[in-house]
Amino acid sequence: MINVFVSPHENVGYVWNSNAWLKIRQDFRIVGDFIGSLPKYPRQNTFKGLPLCLLPEEVTLLKEKCLAKLVHCPSLSVRPSAKLKDEFEKQEIIFQDSQRKLYTENKKKEIEQYFDLIVDGKRKKNKNFNSELMDRNTFILNELNKQSVSTCNTFSHISTEDPWIEESEFVETQWTYPHTEEEKLKYEVFKDLWEKNYYITSCTNFGGDFLCYPGDPFKFHALFIIVCKNKDAELTMKNIVTYGRIGTTTKKTVLFASKMFKKDNKPFILYQSLQWEENKEPSNAKFIVKFSQKILPFINESAIRKYSIKNENTIKSAVVKEINQPLVIETTKKSTKLKPGQIRIGVHYCGVNVSDYFLSTGQSEVKLNLPFVPGFEVSGEILEIGPKLENPHNSDSEEEDELTVGDRVLALNKEYLHGFSTECISDQQVLYKYFKIQKKDVFAIPSSINYKNAAALADSYGTAMLGIARRATIKQGETVLITAAAGGLGLAAVDIAANIFKAKVIGVCGTEDKATLVRDKGAWTAFSFKNDKMLKDEVAKISEGKGANLVFEAIGGDVFKSAIECVAPEGKVIIAGFTSRDMPQLSMGDILQLPSFSLIGVSLLNYRNKMQSVYRRTILDVIESCDQGLISPIISEAFSLENVNEALDCLSQKKTTGKIVLEIVKM
Repeated sequence: MINVFVSPHENVGYVWNSNAWLKIRQDFRIVGDFIGSLPKYPRQNTFKGLPLCLLPEEVTLLKEKCLAKLVHCPSLSVRPSAKLKDEFEKQEIIFQDSQRKLYTENKKKEIEQYFDLIVDGKRKKNKNFNSELMDRNTFILNELNKQSVSTCNTFSHISTEDPWIEESEFVETQWTYPHTEEEKLKYEVFKDLWEKNYYITSCTNFGGDFLCYPGDPFKFHALFIIVCKNKDAELTMKNIVTYGRIGTTTKKTVLFASKMFKKDNKPFILYQSLQWEENKEPSNAKFIVKFSQKILPFINESAIRKYSIKNENTIKSAVVKEINQPLVIETTKKSTKLKPGQIRIGVHYCGVNVSDYFLSTGQSEVKLNLPFVPGFEVSGEILEIGPKLENPHNSDSEEEDELTVGDRVLALNKEYLHGFSTECISDQQVLYKYFKIQKKDVFAIPSSINYKNAAALADSYGTAMLGIARRATIKQGETVLITAAAGGLGLAAVDIAANIFKAKVIGVCGTEDKATLVRDKGAWTAFSFKNDKMLKDEVAKISEGKGANLVFEAIGGDVFKSAIECVAPEGKVIIAGFTSRDMPQLSMGDILQLPSFSLIGVSLLNYRNKMQSVYRRTILDVIESCDQGLISPIISEAFSLENVNEALDCLSQKKTTGKIVLEIVKM
């Protein structure tokens, strides 16, 4: 019986032995996923080695069928002794010497094979060279001595199993998976497919639970994407469109798997496939969900079911009917036709920003015709793509993957707004100057970033990235002073400066509670603003009297006046906003008394309008940084669409830290 190593704190198992891996794959159809590094191919993700990581369903099946023993080894958590370290080093030396010996043998054969050519080459380079003065063996030995193998050029031996652990040290462990109803359903589906002789792997990359293969995945492509659903679970229109598009794009059949009961109360797994049904009327498009013996021959004929589902023709929105009055929730018919270059997004979350509050209360410099729907920072999925822009002069476009229906996206919809709604329309392409078609406001997001975080990412982090990375070019170890550090933009600036550029960040907040949050985000220090002297003293202390290399300011008023007095000679001041609505009044004399510094304004909207490529590159960099785990937005509260007025009140009273979002669609 093979050993599967199980961590007491994880629902995963590991196989370290190569013979055990081969046995469970060939004999038991358990695939798993290699996660180890190969000595010859380090630092890459294409070729992986042992250990083999098993899904919790695979571990449970092996245990239930008595095909494996679940163990852990307590001695592995104990630090190795000095004797064990010496033994390891001796083994390493033996392994390195064997590599040198093998290299010498192969090199000797090579020199003997090309002996005459090597000698001729040396004669051409050195006219005084005379091979007759030394015999053949001496010549070969001299050549080998010139090409000795140093330790740094040898491979390190990586053991897949600990060579010093005895079988007697293994301790059988408990296994509690599956525990929840969802886990139980997934295991029962996995077991049902396995018993029907399918190979099954994880399907997280395609948004499902399992990938189902007719044979070994080394030889066959997957046929089905399995999605486990409780028999009483509802499927929304967006769910069906998403899975339908995934199946079409990947050329696989999406199967919904549910646990059902026969008349004798005996359970069985019911599979439903999702397919398109043609309909010439676009306003009454239909989808079909059905079972088919052609797809899965082992499915009972009596299990066939068919559904016809119509598209939703209405949208729900929070509408500004009157300035400085509560927004009204309305249900209206959606527009039926998209213009060239436009895209329709099913909104899952929308960020609530200061500009939304100013628009709805009439404090914004931009005046919109009533009624209108605020909200520009949205995340969701693509429902529809309009006609492609035709460009007779130049068909070149930026090198980015084309977006398709069902893609997960975020959008900065400052031109059309309408984010406080179940759907919005945005520009995917625009005919830019010099007749070049460029992508504009819609950005694909990876599965690692959820919709909630995506709706709080692009605007604040994009602005902060432009100011800190592009305009200020901050360097590691430099001092950065950030005002309003506990707000959405301020926390984004702290996150980028501290966690990407490793700067010494000083955060200025309204209260001590907020200062704690800023310090937790990575700031060197943070405090509530009380007076000019305290601010100057704190910056002088952190910077050793040199001042702040960068001041990132987004409040205005008295805070701005105090902040610029902390700037270092030849430092930079980034003005990213003035949330106080108090424009600072500075005389030329006041400015000339300060050290020589640069005053730089940063507006993401301006870059969008004037420098399209920089705008898109910045947002893409933000998405990539979040995907890599370098940055992450802080969301203080999420309100439902019906509670939009409460969200705006919360924003205006500055009760929260970080970002506020609206949850438009409950997932």
